[in-house]
Formats: sequence, structure tokens, C-alpha cells
Amino acid sequence: MTRKNMILRVIVICGLISCGLVSAVGALEPADGDLHPLSLQVKGQLADAKQPFTLALKLTVNPGQERPAIGKMMEFMGKARKEDGCLRYEISRVAGKQNEFLIYERWQSLADLDRHLKQDYMVKAVEEFTNWAAREPEIIVAVPLEPEA
Repeated sequence: MTRKNMILRVIVICGLISCGLVSAVGALEPADGDLHPLSLQVKGQLADAKQPFTLALKLTVNPGQERPAIGKMMEFMGKARKEDGCLRYEISRVAGKQNEFLIYERWQSLADLDRHLKQDYMVKAVEEFTNWAAREPEIIVAVPLEPEA
């Protein structure tokens, strides 16, 4: 995996897609070939791409790059929270680790995440995070537990 693809995965972090088109037109989903690389990876872990899910990313930045990274992550968080389909978007610092961050995102659907990742500000964010990332981000996809029948 290239460093740029790694960062694309992290930036997913910073926000994802809107569902305005999906709710207006019907349950339209992009074809696999049209999906952002991170969306495609997430899709492989979902039983139903139309259902809500959580995306958590642990991002480690190079020492000394914490301040600019935090500034940009906060900017991206504000934009992502305004997108349709974004149910929750939080960024936290890992306790005791100055250069490690956890991005917690909750999306209404995979289509929402995909639209988010394709936003101009997210594309630009990939370029910036490429310079800050110390290693490939850890990615966790989770789905809500359903009561057993």
C-alpha cells in the first residue's frame, strides 16, 4: 500500500459523505469501480452498505507535527460534521501519547462516507497528511449490535 493510499484511509477519518442524493433519488449506491479506495475497503467489512456503521482510525503523526495536524484535523472535523449522513465525528488524542490520535466517525451509509471522502477538502487533506503520518493508520469498522430474536 502506498503512503498516499494510507493517508486516504486516514482522511476518511476526517469526514465522510452526504446522503442528500440517496434520500432524494432512492437507495442509489456507487458501483464498486466508482468507490473511493477507503470506501471499498469499508464495504468489504459491511453486511449491508445501506445501514449505519462506525469507522475508527488511529493516526500516528511524526513527532513535531502534532500542532499543524491538530489544526487541520479540527478544521476537517467541523466540515465533516455538517455533511449529510455524518451522524458523529470526533477526534481525540490517545492518553499519554502526544502524537497519536483517534478519529471516531459514524455514518448513515457507505454512500455517505464515499461522498465525504470525495469532497475537495478531503482530497486536499490527503496531500497534507502524507507529510505528517508516521505509519499506516489502524482502521476499525464496526456495526451496531442487534437484539437477538
